[in-house]
Amino acid sequence: MLPDIYKLSTGETLYISFMREIKNVRHLKKKIIKGEIQCCCITPTMILDALLIAVAADKAAIAHSRNKMITKNVYTEILYNLSPSKHITKSLKMFGGQDDDSDLIIAVIGDEERFRSVLAQVDGTEESLKELKNLADSKTIVKEYLVTSPEVDNTDLIKSLITRIAAKSVL
Repeated sequence: MLPDIYKLSTGETLYISFMREIKNVRHLKKKIIKGEIQCCCITPTMILDALLIAVAADKAAIAHSRNKMITKNVYTEILYNLSPSKHITKSLKMFGGQDDDSDLIIAVIGDEERFRSVLAQVDGTEESLKELKNLADSKTIVKEYLVTSPEVDNTDLIKSLITRIAAKSVL
């Protein structure tokens, strides 16, 4: 599978892959916490489309380049930006991979070598990002982002979520 690749407004490159049946999530999380792996592990049930991650990552990269981050690193900043909550801990729990997860979205800012190095440490199977819409929990997403019924009925949910992510720091 090929990852989704996005050019961020800072000039950096974002790589996103969807990994399933991961057997070493706890080990990966420990390495991330220790700073041995530089990546973001995102729970797929809260993501309808990889574009949402790209928008959050772009905001995180800009905040990082301006020394204006809310969290400790660019990867936790991505999780924070994905969340409708302004509470860091809630954001990390809602969007960050948990020890009992077996499916994760892996996001890496950098070059392809760094991305491949991270994926090499994941004991799982790479799947198409198109599968996300089948795993996403739309009811929970609508509830957490406070998307109203008329909005759900009259607009594309992904566009509504992108708007909320982009405007989070403004509101």
